[in-house]
Amino acid sequence: EFPEIFHGSKGTALARPGFDAIVGNPPWEMLRGDAGDESARRKAADAGGALTRFVRDSGIYRLQGRGHANLYQLFLERALGLLRRDGRLGLVLPSGFATDHGCAALRGHLFRTAMIDTLAIVENKDGLFPIHRALKFVLMTLSCVSDRHAEASATVPLRSGIRSAAEFDRLPDTGSDPEAVPISLPLIEQISGEQLAIPELRTAVDLRITAQVAFGFPAAGAEDGWALRFGRELNATNDREHFHPAPMGLPVIGGKHVRPFSVDVASALDYIHPATAERVLGRRRFERARLAYRDVASSTNKLTLIAAVLPPGVVTTHTLFCLRTLLDEEAQHFLAGMFNSFVANYIVRLRVTTHVTVAIVEKLPLPKPLRSAGDFRLVAANAALLARGRGGIPEQAQLQAAAARLYGLDRDGFAHVLSTFPLVERIIRTASLEAFSSAV
Repeated sequence: EFPEIFHGSKGTALARPGFDAIVGNPPWEMLRGDAGDESARRKAADAGGALTRFVRDSGIYRLQGRGHANLYQLFLERALGLLRRDGRLGLVLPSGFATDHGCAALRGHLFRTAMIDTLAIVENKDGLFPIHRALKFVLMTLSCVSDRHAEASATVPLRSGIRSAAEFDRLPDTGSDPEAVPISLPLIEQISGEQLAIPELRTAVDLRITAQVAFGFPAAGAEDGWALRFGRELNATNDREHFHPAPMGLPVIGGKHVRPFSVDVASALDYIHPATAERVLGRRRFERARLAYRDVASSTNKLTLIAAVLPPGVVTTHTLFCLRTLLDEEAQHFLAGMFNSFVANYIVRLRVTTHVTVAIVEKLPLPKPLRSAGDFRLVAANAALLARGRGGIPEQAQLQAAAARLYGLDRDGFAHVLSTFPLVERIIRTASLEAFSSAV
């Protein structure tokens, strides 16, 4: 449509081809074709399949993930390819652009080749727009630079939590946003590794705490830390043929049976014969206690990372991830205490949408104190007590305070973390802060 933007009158490529600016609101739609009746699904699947094959084979789109493609990802990559060097881009994107696994290559490309000017995350909780109130989206503006340009983004200026028109009016029309939180690329890499997921930090205090924790402790899966490895066991759908309702054999436990520190084995509705479980999993899996955490969660729940030590003699479905690293029960109760801590949940919430993936947990910064340390023993002992249903608010508060000390927080930092859990009972938050203050 616009050959003169890319080529001279004789067909030779221009020195700086491309558009000066591209502004748009691309469609947000997965190419999967699973809506409507059978005929509609078949037609959509055929069309989506053809487009997907073109995307994979054309050589134009090289920054897409391996999962289902989303049209906004294709539009973004195409827009980047059509910009001239030093051109300007402004797009409205779903919030998943900042965090989703399938956008990792796109984010990495932007960090290498662009200067991001604004990344504002808008929430629709108050019905600002006539769309679902759970939706969040991103307003992004950037300047395109070359691969070797020294001015490629060293930081992402992030503004989060915009919920009203008045907040839009306060956004500057030009220049930098004084209220944006400058998140450095090294911090993004430290938190999420090669995924380069952008954490949703709202204040300078959030940035300080996150940087302190991220750079202060090895990741849970790191060899110089706990070297934790997690995986699934049974699949509730694929292994359904092995289940039976009679209370004989091994109880089958899912995410709904696990609460912070405790497992409700008595409410299991499915069972599996030990010989069958051994054939599928191996005996070592279910004959020992093991730490497990729930897969499905939300950053808006009381807690997002919910963990407990499973007793021996149970097996689990895909809604739980189980520890495969061999550790004694005291260490596992310590880990359960740290996983259920407010500080660990605060960090995990920076990346979670609806699933607490293994990649997120194995990248979680996690202290590894000496077994003789008082706070190690305090966390492990209280976690074990809570697992048996014998602990109350004092034990919870002591555990939370000890976890915050192990993470190196000061009183103001811990108070800020607690303020981000409004659904947790005030009495627990208050007791936790008092327990922290009395020991410092």
